[in-house]
Amino acid sequence: MTKQPILKIDVAPIPRLALRLAEAAEAIGVSDKTLSGWIKSGDGPPHVRRNGVLMFPVDGLRTWLMQQAAQRSGAGRESHG
Repeated sequence: MTKQPILKIDVAPIPRLALRLAEAAEAIGVSDKTLSGWIKSGDGPPHVRRNGVLMFPVDGLRTWLMQQAAQRSGAGRESHG
């Protein structure tokens, strides 16, 4: 009796909706400690704390980062203008 080949199905991974602290910090290129400090001071990206787990919605993280870049760019132009 010959074995039938196993059917291989490629399934796309489910996109992440949120990142944990270490993942979010890595995604924006800062340390966990820096991101934690921003959260504590109220300057960090949008986040949700559920049952002690801190989660950063991916879309919110992108939007926050773009806003930070725009504010920094605008501030730089104003001070040199």
